[in-house]
Amino acid sequence: MIARLRHWLHRRRHPLRYAHLDQLLRTQALHRDELLAKQQRDLADIVEFAAAHTPYYA
Repeated sequence: MIARLRHWLHRRRHPLRYAHLDQLLRTQALHRDELLAKQQRDLADIVEFAAAHTPYYA
């Protein structure tokens, strides 16, 4: 009981940390093709952000 309460309190104190953890756990369940598509989307988002915010990439 105490361990569950401690975990719940920790999760409430650090919501961003657990949001990242939840996202990582969801990506572990993806199939290979879905994971590759997600990686391509993420890379495209990074490149788009760099092009928009860095004169070097413009």
